[in-house]
Amino acid sequence: MSEVMARRFSNTLVAFAAILSVAVHTLLSPTQLHSFPPSNGELPNVYSICAPPESRPSGFLSQLPWTSTTLEIGPSHIHTLSGERDDLATVSCLRIENGRVAAHQTQEEAQALCQSDPLIQIWTRKNSPCRIYQVPKGSAVLPGLHDAHGHVLDLGWSRTAADLVGSKSVAEIISRLEDYVRSSPEHLADESRWVEGLGWDQSKFKPPIFPRASDFATSELLRARNVALRRIDVHALWLSPAALRQVTQLPDFPAPRVDVPGGLVVRDDSTKEPTGILIDNAMNFAYRAMPRVSDAQRQVQLEAAAKSILSVGLTNVGDAAVDRESIAFLKRAAESGRLPFRLYAFLACPPENRTCEPPQQLINYADRLTVRTVKLFADGALGSWGSAMLEPYNDHKGERGLLLIPEHEIKPLIHTWVERGWQVATHAIGDRANKLVLDAYESLVARSDNERDLRLRVEHAQVMRVEDITRFAELGVIASMQPTHCTSDMGYVETRIGHDRAKGAYAWKSLLNANASLAFGSDFPVEDPNPFHGIYSAITRLDSSGNSPAGSGGWFSEERVSRLEALLGFTVDTAYAQFEEGRRGGTLAVGAAADFVVIDRDIMDEDRVSPAQLRETKVLATVIDSRIAWQSSNV
Repeated sequence: MSEVMARRFSNTLVAFAAILSVAVHTLLSPTQLHSFPPSNGELPNVYSICAPPESRPSGFLSQLPWTSTTLEIGPSHIHTLSGERDDLATVSCLRIENGRVAAHQTQEEAQALCQSDPLIQIWTRKNSPCRIYQVPKGSAVLPGLHDAHGHVLDLGWSRTAADLVGSKSVAEIISRLEDYVRSSPEHLADESRWVEGLGWDQSKFKPPIFPRASDFATSELLRARNVALRRIDVHALWLSPAALRQVTQLPDFPAPRVDVPGGLVVRDDSTKEPTGILIDNAMNFAYRAMPRVSDAQRQVQLEAAAKSILSVGLTNVGDAAVDRESIAFLKRAAESGRLPFRLYAFLACPPENRTCEPPQQLINYADRLTVRTVKLFADGALGSWGSAMLEPYNDHKGERGLLLIPEHEIKPLIHTWVERGWQVATHAIGDRANKLVLDAYESLVARSDNERDLRLRVEHAQVMRVEDITRFAELGVIASMQPTHCTSDMGYVETRIGHDRAKGAYAWKSLLNANASLAFGSDFPVEDPNPFHGIYSAITRLDSSGNSPAGSGGWFSEERVSRLEALLGFTVDTAYAQFEEGRRGGTLAVGAAADFVVIDRDIMDEDRVSPAQLRETKVLATVIDSRIAWQSSNV
């Protein structure tokens, strides 16, 4: 027999042996395995979910040199994160009972627990009432992913607003808006209806300057309409002439040379007339002129947001600025079963009443909603020169940003909310804002009786003095950060604040090395809610194309974190930031809620999954309380 024929014969024999092995296993297995996720989307109250071991030829077949990889398929894994911080705590199977993880199992233990009389099953072809589900080969099971900082209803709103993300010029934005209006029967039928959009970024324009209301004059379709466009960071609004007229007619709209506390009305250098750009607290004038949001609209927004959230594997979201009306709506949604994921809502008071009467605190209300945190805003955003800096911006002479709360009010305001029994989460982006917030937190910690678990948070913590990084750990302050902010902003950060100050920007590894607690999120809809994009940014500090201002090694690459550190940021560490370690603590420990996500590849397998491939991870199913909340149609 020739070598070619021998090789063909051996390959045929291998294939036949594999088919025979599967047939025998199926016939003689005490309990038939079921594919996960099930096609009908239904799961019983009690089941096991298992990861198939690596599949490859065994016995004498494995000795044939040309068959060693013929049938090899990557293994699947279940990473529970239930052990030490440096341990994935990988298991073969999870036993799920009534919404909780009841046990970690081997394949044999899962089979034995489900075993009935195998002879009866063979001859009657009846399945055991016990179910064992097997995830696809090469996939992975992770604890349900957490986003420490997003904006749920705004995410839903953004799905119906004009998408301006990535626009390179004012002309492109005008064109996109015209297409948006022409495709909207509601806007075509009612010219008075406000046109809203999100995502413009003047740093992408040439030259990189703010647009103006007068830019809409080029569009016959838009020039007479009320248009309000939110900057990508939602810290600036660009208004059309019609919208600007409505806003400037408000009785308390500021006259020229009158400051807006914590905000800015951008004015023409010569005429001192408003140009159409409102920054931070000044945006509230426009919001007052716009129609109020109804609960019916909130419901549409919630449903749109839920689809985006669940489809990327998020089971728990920190909703980082929610007014009292929206909290009341979310409470009703939780009561009626219309809140399909776990929500940790931050109360946001209006800027004119930062000590507003808080709603009743809720802890895991209807097994979905928690309200125990207040959101404060110390400064604005880096992209609109609004983040409060100790020294002026490099590219904006004399400008040091905005404090949205007067400096002398920051400490007493934080103390007031802590004395009320609320967790405080303060937005701080610039180095001045971060220093002032840490100073205020330090005064609280110094007088604390050590029996109060404050878990004070800084939201964003983007630019810090190097000496302030260690203070996070010393004070027990949680840094709530968004990796994709780094990779979106890195193209202009050094132009804005210089190389030396940028050393303290998005300093994740330095914070971890100082033993600080680091919770990760996305700040959606400012960034995409996909946590795999966030993990990719955290481990590479590269954009989606694999580039950075510092090359392919990553921007300030010393601040990259490991895959495990990034995963902990989107699970265990965010759960801690939300007082949710334990039952919903971002792990699949025994006793924890059965919140998990099944993904199409094992992102922790660095040999098989590159960073670029990690970013493209697809979710097969998202499970909350052992029930499928979302599953892919492509499974």
